[in-house]
Amino acid sequence: MLRTASMFVICLFFVIGAPGLGAAQGQKVLFEDDFTTLDPGWGLPGEIMRTEQNRLVLTPEDSQCRTRLYQGDVFEDFDYQVKIRLAKKAAPIVLSGVVFWAKNYDNYYNFVVNPAGQFVVTRHMGKKVLSLQSWTDSPAIKKEEGETNLFRVVAKGNQATLFVNGTQVYAFKGFPPPEGSLIGFMGCSPQGSRNVFEISELKVVAP
Repeated sequence: MLRTASMFVICLFFVIGAPGLGAAQGQKVLFEDDFTTLDPGWGLPGEIMRTEQNRLVLTPEDSQCRTRLYQGDVFEDFDYQVKIRLAKKAAPIVLSGVVFWAKNYDNYYNFVVNPAGQFVVTRHMGKKVLSLQSWTDSPAIKKEEGETNLFRVVAKGNQATLFVNGTQVYAFKGFPPPEGSLIGFMGCSPQGSRNVFEISELKVVAP
């Protein structure tokens, strides 16, 4: 009888009491993109950006960083995640990551990683770039060509919590735009070459 009661309690925990299980499945989806086709909110297709096999392929020009903001909607509190794969590493210096709390292309925050296994968090305000967290090592970051990093930003009020591949790496208080913000991603190519990034499985849900 005791064993039966214990098993009942364990089963009940997994059905209705396990932390986060029901909430994860019941979250409201605010926006998602499987990149079957290019949503006009990302801009026009071309040499720099195109869709291919359910991925958005981003190829920044020589010595350029390319940021893409989704212009189809704005988000207040959100849980944003996206996969970014380094499909082709043209040089040792490779930067890629996500953009959030963006008002426009001059005012935004970003969360970026490099192949040394480091991340950085910055705020861009016109020509000013403020470093909120300088380059910091994280064993959670995948570093090799062909590997994929899962970025996640949970923003609620003025608090943002940042994850890479399921590991929390940073949390801070910032200044989100008062009427909702844009989200996006970015990738950079070094001088003399072009890196190729593949963006996939983008989703924004209510936190």
